[in-house]
Amino acid sequence: LPGDLFTVDTHAGAQTYTVDATSGSLSASITGGNTLTLSGGSGTATIGLTTATTDNYLAGAQTTAVLTVNPLTLDITTTADNKEYDGTTTATVHFTYNNTVGSDVVSIEGGSYSANFVNADAGDNKKVTVTNAALEGGDKDFYALPSPIEAYANILQQQEQTPEFTVDYETEKLTLPNTVDSASYTVKYSDGKREFTEEFPNTKSIAIDPAWLSKTISIVKTARDTNYLDSEIESIPLPARSAAPVEGKSTFQVTGKPEFADEYQTLTIQPGYEYYRVSNTVDDTTECSIAADGYEKVVTNATVLTGAENIGTYCIQKVAVVAEDAFHSFAAKTSVAPGPKPVTTPVEVSITPSEIRGAWVDENGVVHAKQNSTITIILHERLHDGEIVEAKLDDYKLTSSVDSDIIHQNTVTFPHASPHVITASLISNPNITKQVLIEVEPTAGGSSANGSTTAITGVETGALVATLLMLMLGAGFVRTRKKMK
Repeated sequence: LPGDLFTVDTHAGAQTYTVDATSGSLSASITGGNTLTLSGGSGTATIGLTTATTDNYLAGAQTTAVLTVNPLTLDITTTADNKEYDGTTTATVHFTYNNTVGSDVVSIEGGSYSANFVNADAGDNKKVTVTNAALEGGDKDFYALPSPIEAYANILQQQEQTPEFTVDYETEKLTLPNTVDSASYTVKYSDGKREFTEEFPNTKSIAIDPAWLSKTISIVKTARDTNYLDSEIESIPLPARSAAPVEGKSTFQVTGKPEFADEYQTLTIQPGYEYYRVSNTVDDTTECSIAADGYEKVVTNATVLTGAENIGTYCIQKVAVVAEDAFHSFAAKTSVAPGPKPVTTPVEVSITPSEIRGAWVDENGVVHAKQNSTITIILHERLHDGEIVEAKLDDYKLTSSVDSDIIHQNTVTFPHASPHVITASLISNPNITKQVLIEVEPTAGGSSANGSTTAITGVETGALVATLLMLMLGAGFVRTRKKMK
């Protein structure tokens, strides 16, 4: 001072400088009479000047000047690291400070900022932006951050994990552990003349093509999208198939309890096939079709195949198993049939009065018909599982308590008026029966079963009805059986 802030007449008296005020983080002081010392940081300092009286000059009025100290904007070189795609935008950045003064200590505070790529997708020269940064260090108040703080870097495609397939020689599949998610794979192989490629989308297992046997195949996990690269190649050598099994005599027998064949059906394989595979699937051309994967070994004198519960034709193949790490070969298929399906018989037959055509039911539940009329009786069977089905007419015989009634299959014609008891009996089992009482009413001038022109009434009719009802209650022998599925 004074030259930095004031212009002072050289003839003036002595000058006195004072610090009248400061703002911001700036501190100011006067030393040595006219030396202004600043510290702290940026801000303003108001400096006062007073001139003393001399012989030729009176003391001047105090004047002031304002000194503004601005922070220095840092010149920062920002770089970002390349990274592999991970589904996030997080970036790693580094800073170099180019214009700090002297030995000033200032830097960006490590935990204060975020650095992010513009998006998470793989790509080259992607912008990285630093936000929420703050300065630290003893001289931080003299400096300011630039805006924006940016850098550029690459997000590299992530390589798919190399598959680690296991060869299952029994099911003839390439399989992955259960912990691996389904994905798409590409298989390549060569026959010595040209290369073949097959795609297998969204899978965890690959059925081995017979064309691959005795060759080394290459498998890669296909990149799921543009953020990934195909995996490295997994090479799998596949041996040739073992020699065909020697044909030998073997006995196959399908057995079951005659009455309940569907429930107790079993397939017994006698010695002769050391290993076998079996299915009860037969296609429309009756050709044996092995549907099941894998094989089982006959280890006793007779092996009973569990789960073969349905009556049908079974397909059996002998399997040549020479080693655990070899593909097996199979003999010709053998068909085994259990014979005809057992006849299904009912456990009960029923007659619903309201379904008797040509008759009617009164309020007491008694069935009535007119003399000389013809009724049609519908029979129903109750099967062992409770299902009710309409009976086949050829399976039953109808009889009447009145000899003059005319019966044809399930129709009955009444020439005479009287109580008639109609009985339905299963031809194959007479114990399965059902009876129904029909009150046949006379028409004008009609005759009764005893030749008179009036109906049988009074005590004799009541006694007959009571007798017939007792007979109906005792009728029908019920036995259970299993329905053929």
